[in-house]
Amino acid sequence: MRNKCSICDREKESGSDLCYRHEKAYKNLKKVYIKWKKAVNIDWNEYLKEVIEIPETGTWVKEVALNLINNQKTQTYL
Repeated sequence: MRNKCSICDREKESGSDLCYRHEKAYKNLKKVYIKWKKAVNIDWNEYLKEVIEIPETGTWVKEVALNLINNQKTQTYL
């Protein structure tokens, strides 16, 4: 069993495929998506693409979003 983050090879969090930083970024992506969905009725796939394009989006969040898109884990979140 691999004990490294699937994005950056740092030590992964217990119960996750991601390190602490990427796991936190993933949780933030999910939390903010709920707000976006209510405000602009956007689906998860489009949301990830939009977030990547925003200049102010942090590196960790962009890396998680790109990883989700590249690994086709972008089906419906909610």
